[in-house]
Parts: sequence; structure tokens; C-alpha cells
Amino acid sequence: MHKDKLDFDISEWKLLIETNRYYEIKSEEGPVVKRIFKEKMNQIIEESKHYVNGSLTCSVFCTTDHVQDIMKEIKHKLMQTIQTYMHDLQLNIKALDGSAFGIKPQATVKLVEQED
Repeated sequence: MHKDKLDFDISEWKLLIETNRYYEIKSEEGPVVKRIFKEKMNQIIEESKHYVNGSLTCSVFCTTDHVQDIMKEIKHKLMQTIQTYMHDLQLNIKALDGSAFGIKPQATVKLVEQED
């Protein structure tokens, strides 16, 4: 998601090896090989640690038959992230509104110089 656009980039990966615990897959676009543990399949991974430049990103590995469901889950996950950021921003606005000049801060820090 970037500013006012929500884009889904769906790329296909080739299955190389399947075991009881993981899939080993290779990107069709390059030499990258990944090992995806089966319990991590269909789990959305947030790649945005901060909201910067109007962008939020996440990723997921899933089978082709789950793409539509995963897209809905990604939208839901992004909405939750945005709501969390909005709540935090509202708290910051309240803090700024209450910190006009002349009002003492709730906590003060006293710096003491050490003698050599």
C-alpha cells in the first residue's frame, strides 16, 4: 500500500522439494531459493516496521487456490495496522494539545554534572 494505492504483486514460485516440515521453492524470476516451513504458509508477515512515505507492506506465501482469501486477509491486516497507528496518533495529538507553554510537564528530569 502506497499513499492512495493498494497494489498486490503476485509472483509464482516453483516447488522444488516438499517434506513433512517445509517446502523448498524457487522464484521464477531469479535464482533465489527459499525454505518455507508449513506452519508459516498462509501467514501474513508485516514488512513495514514503521509508517514511512505513506507505505505499508506485507507478504505471504500461499498456494494458488488461497490467493483470493489471502488478499482479503491482507486488506484486513492493513486496516488493523492503520487503526493502531491512528489511535497512537490521536494520543499524540492529545499530548501536544496539553503541552502548551506555561504548563509544567508531568515528569521532569534533573541532570547532575559529575565531578572529575
